[in-house]
Amino acid sequence: MSSEACGPGPARGALMSEGRSIRSRRPGAAAVLVILAALLFGGCAFGVTQPATDVGATTATVTGLVADTEDGASTYWFEYGPTKSYGSETTHRAITISDRDGHPVSEELTGLDPETKYHYRLCAKSEHPVCGIDYAFTTGAGPAELEITAAPDLYPDFDPQVPDYVTRCNNGPVDVTVEAPVDTAVAVDGGPARNGTFTTTVPLASGQEFELATDTDVGTSTYHVRCLPNDFPDWTFTEYGPAQQKWYLVTPRQYAVMFDGNGVPVWWRHDPIKPGDFKLLPDGTLAVSANDRYYIRDLDGNLLNTLRTVGTELDSHDLQLLPNGNYMLMSYKPRANPIDMTAYGGPPDGIALDAELQEVEPDGDLVWSWNSKDHVGLEETDHWWGDYAIPQAEDNEYDIVHINSMDATADSVVISLRHTDGIYEIDRDTGEVLWKLGGTPTPESLTVLGDPHASNPLGGQHYARVNADGTLTAFDNGQGQGRPPRAVRYEIDEDAPVDSPPRQRVRARWITDLRPRVPRHVLLPRRCGPGREAHPRRAASRDERPAPALGTGRSYPATPKRRPARPKRGAEADPSAAAGVRQPPPGGGSAATTSPASPRIRAVVR
Repeated sequence: MSSEACGPGPARGALMSEGRSIRSRRPGAAAVLVILAALLFGGCAFGVTQPATDVGATTATVTGLVADTEDGASTYWFEYGPTKSYGSETTHRAITISDRDGHPVSEELTGLDPETKYHYRLCAKSEHPVCGIDYAFTTGAGPAELEITAAPDLYPDFDPQVPDYVTRCNNGPVDVTVEAPVDTAVAVDGGPARNGTFTTTVPLASGQEFELATDTDVGTSTYHVRCLPNDFPDWTFTEYGPAQQKWYLVTPRQYAVMFDGNGVPVWWRHDPIKPGDFKLLPDGTLAVSANDRYYIRDLDGNLLNTLRTVGTELDSHDLQLLPNGNYMLMSYKPRANPIDMTAYGGPPDGIALDAELQEVEPDGDLVWSWNSKDHVGLEETDHWWGDYAIPQAEDNEYDIVHINSMDATADSVVISLRHTDGIYEIDRDTGEVLWKLGGTPTPESLTVLGDPHASNPLGGQHYARVNADGTLTAFDNGQGQGRPPRAVRYEIDEDAPVDSPPRQRVRARWITDLRPRVPRHVLLPRRCGPGREAHPRRAASRDERPAPALGTGRSYPATPKRRPARPKRGAEADPSAAAGVRQPPPGGGSAATTSPASPRIRAVVR
């Protein structure tokens, strides 16, 4: 902008010269300049440029003095740019002067280029603009890499490859500090995209989220930050390498929580009744057990269905969604009549609890069932009768088999019976046991080859699964076997000659005890050993099924609180649910392979 003096032409040069002579003096020294200007011409506001302060890579604060030769209202602004032609100016601000002193003013300049020289000057106007002399500063070098921090902290620390984060905001604001290179612009919570160093305060409440958006030469990225509920449990996460599974599901305290492969909780729900089993089903719904039933919800937290076994109390060790849309459930069903258990150290009139499988339709109708009563003998409970005083007696009921997992196909079901140390395959048409792995010998027992513990391969095992490649994996607790827990993998050979002895027609060839390898869906429990029952959590039910599609959106909160349509900051958060699951990366499909995965992720909730 051109400057015009308030009086005759020669006065302008005198004013500029005098401004140069007092630029480093105290603000009150401007009175000398004011008196001189008053002698030369009438009332006039003018600016005196002073040195810049707080010069960074992309920001600086320019300063100066504004004075007037008479009382009244004036305006002032700074002109700045990479040359003395400037090209940019700050907001014009009003000031009222009622004395002859110079009044300090300043403006923060943002969005500057690193390592660049900038010129600037202060201008003021009552009738006509009068500008101070030119000053200059040089910005510093910008950050070499993008860094984003927050107070309270982000979890995990910001990494451009990690899309989701949480913070414990305690229903208060979060200060986000960005250090961005010159070729990277960052927008916080929908604000303007900027580079350099800056801090933005984001008002936040439990269950709400905000976004970080980056724009670089190679494209744009969006990151999501959620505020955890105040009572959300603590957890630790250790990464040994790339995660082999997309989601890890746990049920600490009153929460059902889904973690991603970076150890970040991306979906959670709080319920008054402590949840038990929790799994992501192949159709993208979630199953949570509590109060003798399974609740089926969508990713927004809406209740879609409630499932219970028919005629017997549901057991929540496992549930499976079948390809035909039905569900496979399990139960511990008391026998109708007492039996004599004295041969095994029990009473003469004990009530046996048998394992029962039920296939039910979504409306609850029973379409198929199987019960262990006529297929698994009391002698198969073996050392559990005495070693651990198991079955535990309650109302004279004895848990003789303790089913804890199932894996169904159209033709058969593989089940794990903890109190027999055995894994069984059941023919769904006949109900007969096709083979048995571990436990006491029976005509259906497999010959175990290669396992250093072949005589007693299992002890109180859990989570038996048949993988897409036909191998069988399980978590062997080692209970009662005098050895630590292990995860095992066997190859089932069903092509042995039919004229072989019965126990050699089908063989179980031990491949490895999977140390340091574990089955794909097992999340290692924090403690697991002899005398302690472990219930590993998992994210899906069958290896050969693709990862469930989680929809088209980026977020599935039970109470939507995300951009676009930013929630009202003062709104009450839904106490029963919080922010939701992230959609899988483009391309879909399962992140896991058909072979067992390494135990590279451990999420421990305490």
